[in-house]
Amino acid sequence: MVRLFVLLSSVVILPSNVLAKIPGLSNAIFQGVAVQTVASNKLLVAHNPDQLLIPASLTKLVTTAAVLDKWGSTHSFVTRVMHSGQRRGNTIKGNLVMVGAGDPYLVSEKMWDFASQVKNLGINRVEGQILIDNGLFPAKVDQVTATSTNAYDAPVTAFGINFNTVTISVLPGTQIGKPAKVTLFPFALDSVQIHNRVVTVANGKGSRVEAVRTRGRSSIKIIVSGRIAIDRRQPLTLYRSINEPQRVASDYVRNFLRQHDVQVLGKKLSAHRRLTPLTTIKGYPLNYIVKGLNTFSNNYIADVLLKKLVPSGNGSVYLQDYLQQQVGIRSKFVLRDGSGLNPDNKLTARQLTTLLTHVAQRMDLFPDFIASLPASGLEGTVSERLADYRGLIRLKTATLSSPFSVSGLAGYYLSTRHGLVAFAILANGRPDRSQPTIVNLRQQQDRLLTYLVNKF
Repeated sequence: MVRLFVLLSSVVILPSNVLAKIPGLSNAIFQGVAVQTVASNKLLVAHNPDQLLIPASLTKLVTTAAVLDKWGSTHSFVTRVMHSGQRRGNTIKGNLVMVGAGDPYLVSEKMWDFASQVKNLGINRVEGQILIDNGLFPAKVDQVTATSTNAYDAPVTAFGINFNTVTISVLPGTQIGKPAKVTLFPFALDSVQIHNRVVTVANGKGSRVEAVRTRGRSSIKIIVSGRIAIDRRQPLTLYRSINEPQRVASDYVRNFLRQHDVQVLGKKLSAHRRLTPLTTIKGYPLNYIVKGLNTFSNNYIADVLLKKLVPSGNGSVYLQDYLQQQVGIRSKFVLRDGSGLNPDNKLTARQLTTLLTHVAQRMDLFPDFIASLPASGLEGTVSERLADYRGLIRLKTATLSSPFSVSGLAGYYLSTRHGLVAFAILANGRPDRSQPTIVNLRQQQDRLLTYLVNKF
């Protein structure tokens, strides 16, 4: 039997030819692997541990640690709701103004509670419009977010509902050959028009649906096409980003109020300099927010939190200072965003395990940090991975397909010999060769992690 690992100075070194011989990783020669004990900071396993690589969504580990360190796990962001004009009885004779506070988790449940508050205050009529104040930091609607319909490319704003996306629900029609039932969830929006081109097909033919956002004459137009099997009982759900965040946010608010019998007339009233507080929306605590961030690798949450860290400056500089001053990393790295979408980000496997070890030694941070990571075989991005270690590994995944294939894993497992262990596995394809598939990269990384967990 060929020995794949050699012992050198008490660190197991993975020879450079080992990973290259694993099917699916032959093109991803820039590998970084590090396994480190939490109790003693001892490096157990290494392969190019100091090679700078694109970390993709493993960047979110830095963001998570930094925001928990700054605000604490129970911190909540509070969105203020103001109004112009006067309130007379059950009527606000002015506009309703939503003042964005950089809460990245203003989802339908929170907005439903907000609308209930307004109703309970005795208000059932707003004569003006719903205005969105994103003045805390400028809305980021660049070329990518303006043209991409992917949910992970949603624009970053100080006030955004449901991560600045819309949810499309598709169910089969009543008969084969008939149109499917395509709706927006939780309700229709005036600013978004759905064009249904989905056909109901026979059982066994499968379901395949796509949604493409385009610009209509007076609204956002989403063309939904494809097929859905008539025997499907659960809705097929698609999430699409929007490129007019203030308009859609205003529409969301108006519709949540409408569900509570609060009428918004939408009159264009003269501007009022003086605003009067009406109510507030207290967001979820930060530990709940970072759980959503890492379990589902939500880019919008990460980038809003980064802007919230330094509303008028560069949040990535804050992350750099955090790694250098708080974690103690002195070697070179590059951070350009908080989500990992930017391919200019560069980190090493050793830097990632150093960060993970640092956090694990901070009892004020660690419980909520590790709880934010999905459990293997159970949750989020790893719900169908590493099933043999169901719930026993807490880890963050990473994926990018451009400019070349990128995949990664980093997190913790409990070793019978070494106690709690931090690990990082990074794979970057080569730009000058054909790209390995993301599926193969994930399969081989899962196999490598399985080996490491069994051996160390």
